[in-house]
Amino acid sequence: MFENRTYDYELEKMKDNVSDAYDKREGSIIHDALAPTALSLEEFYSFLDMVLTECFADTASYTYLIKRAAERGMLPYEETQAVVKMVAIPSSVQIEIGDKFNLGDLNYTVTRLGDTAGEYQLTCDTPGTAANQQIGAVIPIETANDMNDLESAEITEILIPGEDDEDVEDFRARYFGSFDSEAFGGNVADYIDKVSRIDGVGGVKVFRRWRDGYNPSDFVPSAAVTTWYEGIIESLPAEPKAWLTAVYTAAKMKYLTVGGTVEIMIIDSNYEVPSQTLIDTVQELVDPEGHSGDGVGIASIGHVVTVTGVEEFTIDVTLIDVEYDTGYSFATLKTVIEESIDAFFSDLAKNWASSEEVVVRISQLTSELLTIDGIVDIPSMELNGEAENITLTEGQIPKRGEVVG
Repeated sequence: MFENRTYDYELEKMKDNVSDAYDKREGSIIHDALAPTALSLEEFYSFLDMVLTECFADTASYTYLIKRAAERGMLPYEETQAVVKMVAIPSSVQIEIGDKFNLGDLNYTVTRLGDTAGEYQLTCDTPGTAANQQIGAVIPIETANDMNDLESAEITEILIPGEDDEDVEDFRARYFGSFDSEAFGGNVADYIDKVSRIDGVGGVKVFRRWRDGYNPSDFVPSAAVTTWYEGIIESLPAEPKAWLTAVYTAAKMKYLTVGGTVEIMIIDSNYEVPSQTLIDTVQELVDPEGHSGDGVGIASIGHVVTVTGVEEFTIDVTLIDVEYDTGYSFATLKTVIEESIDAFFSDLAKNWASSEEVVVRISQLTSELLTIDGIVDIPSMELNGEAENITLTEGQIPKRGEVVG
């Protein structure tokens, strides 16, 4: 805005206000008296321009964007530590909480004993995404007990992926997105906002749980149901009798409705199918088992929430009549082709939460593969045996199957 307010501009502007009867040339008293002021004014307008830049969220640097977003109660997501599963052989080995293991450049601490003998949950000492791809044998480095009887220990699964600090542009987009829908009182935006903050969650979709054609009136007992109930109830054992009586009474009193039932579907921060551990963690934080609808967790009181995970849909890719450069073939490029397909599917998965449905388009995948050195042309392609795009359901992400060329 003030890019024209330069030293030369300010100096000439001030000289214009001095009578031409005086010497205003460089080196004159008038020039030398006004020059420092012009320099200060140029610096002042430079700082003023910076202030304007930092005042608005679309141009602010990270530091001042944080200050702006804090006015809406928003802060950037901080880096988190990965939680992994370790299997030790033999299962009788004495491993305790606090014991440390090493894999490559990373150290891990045992934070929970598994429900199955020989299984443990470890947390990576280093925050961030570094541990998300680390699977393999580990060695004990600091333990409370002698590990001489340990035959092997191996990290077999990433239970909760670690996350890096939120990128400035992602944070900026989230800030502006907060104006599109106000998060309040257990509405969709509220669930998305709060569940997205949970460690390991990369995306969220929220549904009304009863969305398959049920109506409140469907739960009210008809005359025929009442006759059946009254005829059978006294013949039932105590426990089934108590359960059926409770359900029937609630239905008769019209307490059973389709309201307040929520499904939260998540994808992990690696944009892959979440582990059962992550699903259980989110369930416990949102609406703990045993307290459904009580408002003990994040969920609003009266909301019965079920947490589920996105599912994978396997897609086989067939490349037909591919033209290769001299010296290249499908055999030599297969690994690169598979990595390119994986990257393409991963990009689709990253947009899963913000899309009603994920569409795997042959044209887009073809364009992606044509960027590979050695491939000249791909005249035709089939997905799962058909030369057609594949539209996934709202709860699916693509996974590469077999690749044939």
